Amino acid sequence: MPSPLPFPTAAFAWAFVAALLAALAVSAWVDWRTLKIPRPLSHGLFAAGFAVAAVRGGWLGADGRAVWLFDPAGAGLGVADALLFALAGAAVAFVIFCAMFAIGVAGAGDVKLCAGVGAWVGPTLFLLILFFAAVALVVLSLGRVAVRVAGGKVPD
Repeated sequence: MPSPLPFPTAAFAWAFVAALLAALAVSAWVDWRTLKIPRPLSHGLFAAGFAVAAVRGGWLGADGRAVWLFDPAGAGLGVADALLFALAGAAVAFVIFCAMFAIGVAGAGDVKLCAGVGAWVGPTLFLLILFFAAVALVVLSLGRVAVRVAGGKVPD
């Protein structure tokens, strides 16, 4: 199986990363200020994930390179393969964050936003990102507790 996210060119890869990070930065800023992620942001990220996947898949397929599951066989199959990749990523993110929403850990905007991220990065990379985000959250939480204890405050 090829890498979880092959790109046609380095420039495409950098543009992909820059666009995704910019969208996430805007979402984080709006969420920080309003405690809500507006639908246009999450829905736009979701739709853009599928659009970028289609372009990436068509380009890779036309170059005779594998996209995700299928052997390289032209632009049409590349687009289909990339759209399946995006759908699988969105589905994994949606299921995980729906469960988190159900237990009150995430909001509905988080569910939609993460489904959009899943559409951009696919299921494998989404799970990896989620794992490292969870590790970072644990480390930051322990650091916060350590600072409070060092300051003489009992942790809440």
